[in-house]
Amino acid sequence: MTTLYGPKNTMATTGRWLGLGVLAAAILGVLMSGCGKIRDLPVDKPITLLNGNMQETKQFDMLDTLYVQLAGLSVNQMYTVQALDPSGQLISTLSLLADENGVIPPAALWYDVGLRKTAAGATTSQPDTGGTLSVQAFNIHVTGNDGTDYTEPFYIVYSNNNVGQQPRPVVWATSSATRDAGFENAFEESGTTDNLGAAGKTKVYLEARHLPAAVNGAATTAVDVYILPAKGAGDVWNDGDTLGDKYVIRQLGVAVADDGSGAKEFANPVLIWDLDNPLTPLINPTENNNSYDIVVDVNRNGVFDLGDDLNGDGVTDHYVDGIDGQGVIGFIVTNTPANDFFATVTDASGAQSDTLPDGQSNSDQLALTLDNLPFGAAPVIHLYQHLTTTDAVPPINLTVQPANGTTHLLDYVNATLFVDTTSALAVQYPTGVTTPATVAYDLTVTGIGATNYTKTIKVVHPATALIPTNGTVDTQVFDETGTGGGNTKVYVRTVTSGLTGGATATVYVVPHATAWNNGDRLSPFTTQTATTVPLAGDLNQLLVWDLDASPQLVNPTAANNGYDLVVDADNNGIYTAGVDLLASLGFSVRDTTANSIANLIFANIASGGVFNYVWWDHWTWSNNPRDFDYRDSFHANGLDTKYAYGGAGTPSGYGIKAVWNPYLRSNWSVVPANTPSIYDGQWVDVYIVNAATADLSANAALGSGGNADVAGGKKTMPVQRSCWNGACQQNIWSPNFTVGSYFVIVDINRDGLLTEGVDMVDAVRQDGTTIAQDPSVVGFSVVP
Repeated sequence: MTTLYGPKNTMATTGRWLGLGVLAAAILGVLMSGCGKIRDLPVDKPITLLNGNMQETKQFDMLDTLYVQLAGLSVNQMYTVQALDPSGQLISTLSLLADENGVIPPAALWYDVGLRKTAAGATTSQPDTGGTLSVQAFNIHVTGNDGTDYTEPFYIVYSNNNVGQQPRPVVWATSSATRDAGFENAFEESGTTDNLGAAGKTKVYLEARHLPAAVNGAATTAVDVYILPAKGAGDVWNDGDTLGDKYVIRQLGVAVADDGSGAKEFANPVLIWDLDNPLTPLINPTENNNSYDIVVDVNRNGVFDLGDDLNGDGVTDHYVDGIDGQGVIGFIVTNTPANDFFATVTDASGAQSDTLPDGQSNSDQLALTLDNLPFGAAPVIHLYQHLTTTDAVPPINLTVQPANGTTHLLDYVNATLFVDTTSALAVQYPTGVTTPATVAYDLTVTGIGATNYTKTIKVVHPATALIPTNGTVDTQVFDETGTGGGNTKVYVRTVTSGLTGGATATVYVVPHATAWNNGDRLSPFTTQTATTVPLAGDLNQLLVWDLDASPQLVNPTAANNGYDLVVDADNNGIYTAGVDLLASLGFSVRDTTANSIANLIFANIASGGVFNYVWWDHWTWSNNPRDFDYRDSFHANGLDTKYAYGGAGTPSGYGIKAVWNPYLRSNWSVVPANTPSIYDGQWVDVYIVNAATADLSANAALGSGGNADVAGGKKTMPVQRSCWNGACQQNIWSPNFTVGSYFVIVDINRDGLLTEGVDMVDAVRQDGTTIAQDPSVVGFSVVP
């Protein structure tokens, strides 16, 4: 067996031909399934079932995708469609509105048809290879508030007594080398480990059953396996598509064995992609390179051969090649924290530290280590005066070490000193560090991508002046209003104030100034607190600002979280150099979770459905990225959105679509195995809520009050096993839309509440700015 790497491996000389994702910010939303073309549907035909090839049929092959299209429905009414197993148990369900023509265009109802849990309530599953599937009827059940109650049978075809007809090969990815260990759609990027340090799901194995014993008279003794970038939305692999010019990884000459029924199979799972192999890594995948299909080329001609329709019914019944991923994604590789950038500051003892003493006579060292740098990074250390961009010492250019494929999958920087008083030749303390008013410096690393790394280095100096304290411990960092148990009271204390006189003075808390000049007015800066205090003797301890009283500071940002303490000794409202005391420069108030919205998964979801993506440009995404038509606004008539064709050739399907991928990073969410059937199906609930009334706090109720759905009621949509990767181009709101601003909420665990760390919200601008970064952000707006 030969292992080769695809024609794109001209990039391998950089060591990151599969790691291009490190060059771009992760974009959270990605379409993971395609609806394909929309068929004309006679009005007198209420339901049409289609397979993953978008062929109308009532017989579905193992691991196919079942699409359902409805017609003759009441306009703009909600309908529920269920897939039921032979015992009547629910496998999967969706709830959608019929459009302006009484049509629900093709929507995926059951991904991975025939996938069966390994046991009741189990989280693992595998294809049902039992011999009774072909003779048991499954059912589609449609109900609506208008009295609709309709049932349509369908069947799953696994075995076929006429081997010459060559039923569809059953091909699926798994994370185990053990036969029948389970089905897997989501693997993890290179270098991922579990909590015990063992490798994560970084090995992609393939199981294959029901392979043709011969093709055109030539016996099948071995097959070729291709991993290819997944096809784009609304697209399928067509008969005759070439493979040899598109693959990422391929294995040639994989041996097959007799399965005992006249067909061929893999005797055991075959390892087809080891993501921990330094020759085939995938690092920091994004939506542009995280999704793949697998093709088993049975006749080894480098072309996808779907097969033939022998009986002329419009449905392929004589298959050749096998595929994991047809109309939906075969598998994805998730982005984990394994290769995220990180920085570490250590002192002379090697311990992590963020402080330094305030005198040249105090020997100390601080060093910076960087790991998982993006490709092409040229990091530079700056030690800025706190809350400024003024260098306290000359910048330091860091030496980047290249990735070695083992201990370092990405470039890195060894520990580099940026503060050192142990050598006259080494970097010295910043200028003015012995000045008591100096309280902190900002260690900032530039040249590492779109966002700089910044860490505050606090200066520890003797208590010879007014020092901020929380009443117990001296600190330069306080907490925003409403932080329970936090540092929300700013005190000052002194041992020797250095001030004289028996009169009184005023202590001002004012926004931080980069410089104080003689004559600067204090009153205009007094946006926080001015407290009159006696100057006779020491002040001991004085409360100057209670953030839980007045004035309050909620959700501080870099623009308003820095403050100075100024003692106006002569009480003239003006800073007088040599008289007034700059007691503390640049203490900060940090943004806690006290007033934040819930810790949700923020992602672009609302889409117009007009995509612009050419799938074979997979590795040139920087020039031709996927465009899933995420928008910040839609016109109320919806005519700027994608439409399909419904009954009698009339336009159908205008509306806002749902497009998402909550599994771009691993461990973000857990979809319960919410099907009562032994067959595997999962679904989520989708709400559109008015941004003016929405409550995005943790555990807020969905579907009522301020979070009531404005688009005819919540939509229920199936998601793909393990990937949990959203819908096709299914409308979540059909026109006309009401002018206003809205959020899209995906209730992943379907508990009717906003669950932190689990549920998704489209509270993201098209440029990626989230509501957590800018409180004015909404999911989308509707304009006239």
